[in-house]
Amino acid sequence: MSDEEDNEETAAANSDAILSWENISIAVLEESQSPSDMRSMTDASGWSRFTGPCGDTMEVYLKLAGEKITDAAFLTNGCMFTIACGSVLTRLAKGRTLETALAIKPGDIEQALGGLPEEHRHCARLAVATLRMAMRDYITKRLAAENIRKFYILN
Repeated sequence: MSDEEDNEETAAANSDAILSWENISIAVLEESQSPSDMRSMTDASGWSRFTGPCGDTMEVYLKLAGEKITDAAFLTNGCMFTIACGSVLTRLAKGRTLETALAIKPGDIEQALGGLPEEHRHCARLAVATLRMAMRDYITKRLAAENIRKFYILN
């Protein structure tokens, strides 16, 4: 390949990258620049960490009172789309019961963000999968605590 052909390919790739910015919603830009609840939580009732196929890792922290999610937080090493998805996820989860939080779908996050580029739709799936794992962690801990109480009461 000649230098001229290489320069043309680089220019075309850069042009595609610039054009792709037109597909990013204002909501994605705002959520990624000022995310809600991007923090750890030392007193979480449930927690999970999951790494998606793209290499982004998300952590979700949940605080529950009974079956109700009273607080939610997230951390990620991911791109702006993963940050935006985590931010929306925490707001969608807060105030819900475990049962209604299970109904949160990647499409709900995408809709709240005004859509995601096709190559970043997996970020919403990462957020939802990590939320479900954090809920499972809470349920597992709660069931273990209940079984321990039953054991000590019976013995």
